[in-house]
Parts: sequence; structure tokens; C-alpha cells
Amino acid sequence: MAKKPEITLLYRIAKSYYIDKLSQSQIAEMENISRSQISRLLERAEKLGLVTISVSLPEDPDMSELAESVAKWLRLKEVVIAPVEDPDNREAVCEAIAVAAAQYLPRALKGCRTVGLGWGKTMYQMSLRMSYRNMGDELVYVPLVGLSGTSNPYLQINTIVDRVAERHRAVSYFIGVPVFRARGYDLPEIEEKRIGKLEQYWSTLDAAVIGLGGKPNKEGFFVSEIDEAFSAAITAAGAVGDCLSQFFLGDGSVFEFKSKYQQIAFDIHRLKNIKNVICLAGGRDKIDGILVGAKNGFFNTLVTDSGTARAFYDIFRQRGAEET
Repeated sequence: MAKKPEITLLYRIAKSYYIDKLSQSQIAEMENISRSQISRLLERAEKLGLVTISVSLPEDPDMSELAESVAKWLRLKEVVIAPVEDPDNREAVCEAIAVAAAQYLPRALKGCRTVGLGWGKTMYQMSLRMSYRNMGDELVYVPLVGLSGTSNPYLQINTIVDRVAERHRAVSYFIGVPVFRARGYDLPEIEEKRIGKLEQYWSTLDAAVIGLGGKPNKEGFFVSEIDEAFSAAITAAGAVGDCLSQFFLGDGSVFEFKSKYQQIAFDIHRLKNIKNVICLAGGRDKIDGILVGAKNGFFNTLVTDSGTARAFYDIFRQRGAEET
């Protein structure tokens, strides 16, 4: 047990160094002892419990710190964060992400020649907000998924592809086949050739821009071609999200449709082989899907909103606290 005079000295030196932020040389001069003694006394103060050091993340990081932290935790190349005032306002979240993505794409896709596009509300909204840029007539935008429905604009992939290509003064490639069709239904020869050409484009993708859906809604299914029995089966299987019409579970595996449907969509497990995959997703209902998607390499860049980013920040801060 240290004597009281020594405890007082240790406390004074520790306070000067850790709280007052004086250098060891300054403290040595002030206490009239050598710098090496100061170093040894600081070590002794730690051993006696006079000094407790903790490292924690700030409660309210700025946007750049937040983006860097989330990218590190999700093991992504980059995270782009769109500020929102009300993270529970789904329309505001979608709008913010769409605007941020529209501004980000020209930089992210510079030098690309073949880019695949997915569908969804945020992708559609992004296409409406893109500025005109001359990205080069060698750039081709292609669909990563077939068509669905007749009245939902967010699933009309050709519209999204055409609008993005038009704003970037690039080339479009279209598809005229539903994303889901019953097995045994043969396509016309011309459509088979178009799909063959599309698959050639898929084999040379430089980048992809995709949306990500949350957990399936029991009260209604967005893909009208799937019957109620399969809709219920997807929900019962515990799907945490969907990407390019493929519903994935918590382990990253995809719900299987092959027993009844043929599907025209780029295999999401092949996304990890593409150099740059940009995912547009935000909202608390998509947190599980984003986590699983990032872990399984479905994307390496995330464009999200500040509310979702802070939710991730809190999750990982809590995990860090539980591990210490």
C-alpha cells in the first residue's frame, strides 16, 4: 500500500498529465524530478487504480465520422449519408437517399462501360433527380431484373434504365420479359436472343446500382406475378430483405422459386464479383436486410440516410460496450 504523501504526488502528476494535458517534460520541471521518474510514477498511478482509461465513441459524431465508422463496421468500401430530419418519415428518407445517389453516381461510375441497374422506389426516385452529364457514349446501362406488373412504376425496369441512360447521355439496353413466369412457358425466339445478349452484358459488368427491400409485408406483395401461396411461404421462411426480386434469409441464402417459376434476374450472389456495387437503402425496417447484404457481399457501397446510419452506429457501439 502506497503511503499518503506518495498517493498525493501520484494523483498530482496523473492529473497534470491526463487532465491538464501537460507534457511529461513540463511536469518534471514543475515537480523538480526527472522525466524518467514521471513516466514510472504514471505507470504506478495506473497500477494503483488512480487512473482509469476508457476509450469510447462520441455520442454525436459528424457526418464524415459517421460514414467512416459505419463503412468500417459493415466492411464496405464507402458509405454515403443523406441527412434527414425525421428518420421515421419513409417518404423523406427515400427522397434524401435518391438525391444523394443522383449526385454521387457520376463520380462513382466514372470510367465504367457496362453498368447494371436494379429497381425499386428509391431507384425510381433517383432516376427522376439525376442531372444531365456526358458520361460517354460507350457507357451502357442494362437491367438486372425483368419486368413486373402493369401499374407500379417502381418495377418498370426499362423506364429506370432509359431515364438514367438519357440523363448520362449513355446507351440503354431493354428487356421485355417478366421477372417471374410459370415453368413450362416458352419465350419467343427473339426474346431468348435478347436474354442471351443481356447475359453477355451481365458477364462484363463494371458496376451495379441496386435497391434493397425490407422484410416482406404480410398484407400485400409487391411482385404481382407471385401467387398468394408463395407470398405466404416467403414470409413464413423469415426473409429479412429482397434484392433484384430475390428474397434472402438471415444467413444470406435465397428463397427458392424454381419449383414453380422461372426467374429473370441477376444472381445476387454474383454481385460480390463486381468491382463496384452501390446499394440504395434506408429506414429502420431495412436494417436487418442491410446487415445481411453487407455481410454476404451483395454490395460494397451504401447510400443511406442519417437516421439509419445512426441506428447502425448505436448497434455497434452497444456491441462494443458488451464486449468490454
